[in-house]
Amino acid sequence: MRRLLFAIAAAAIALPAGAQSGSGWVRHQGDGGFSLELPVSWADESNDRARLIREVRRLAGDEPQVAALMDNLLAVRETNIAVKMIAFDLAPSSLRNGFATNLNVVTERTALPLALWRHEALKQLAKAHFVVQPIWWRMVKLPAGKAVRLQYRARFNVGGNRLVTAMTQYALVKRGAAVILTYTTLPKLAKAYRARFERSARSLRF
Repeated sequence: MRRLLFAIAAAAIALPAGAQSGSGWVRHQGDGGFSLELPVSWADESNDRARLIREVRRLAGDEPQVAALMDNLLAVRETNIAVKMIAFDLAPSSLRNGFATNLNVVTERTALPLALWRHEALKQLAKAHFVVQPIWWRMVKLPAGKAVRLQYRARFNVGGNRLVTAMTQYALVKRGAAVILTYTTLPKLAKAYRARFERSARSLRF
């Protein structure tokens, strides 16, 4: 459950090999038998890490904190096998705010049905020091199955500066595992990204 709380995520820009594009969206294959769509400005770490790092350096420009944050997020993938995808939105409209809107997908083994998993997740989030109350949740139906959507703000210290983010998570229980999609952006951008996050989550396929 702690993986759910601490996975923030990343990706964005080039069409990865084998991806199918259409209407400005690209399908990305995750590690673990799933795929989902993201806007074309996003790139995922597993398909083109070298180019992603170059783009981060170029687009971050005079924002060294952005580059440092990306490095930290990319390092998560190397040390945590539960992280199955990390993707950043590298569009200038994302990076000019000193933060890159991002996605991570995490899986964790569970014997709990979704309703009980949701109950435990809400308890853990309520106790987490970085979570800003309130936590909003709703049961939703995705094409991939029944899911819980969690929305809240989270507060972190990055390079000595306080960073407040807006988190949107979708979680499903499939084949004995919870699959958690975490979309992270800045509070002032949350409304602009809301429909894109929902469309991406609805594109999840196993």
